[in-house]
Amino acid sequence: MGTTNSKLIYVELDIPFLGTFFYLVSFLALWLVIVIHGDSHSIFYGFHFFLTLPEI
Repeated sequence: MGTTNSKLIYVELDIPFLGTFFYLVSFLALWLVIVIHGDSHSIFYGFHFFLTLPEI
């Protein structure tokens, strides 16, 4: 049981850094899409993508 708990803690510490990096990259990509296209559909899709990201 002890080793399983250690793995869980390690995973929980490891994922937020990856998640933050992923959010930064996707935010930059989303910003570029909004700047290039500039339509509300891109913005709505971007927010929907951001809301579903944590589940992946």
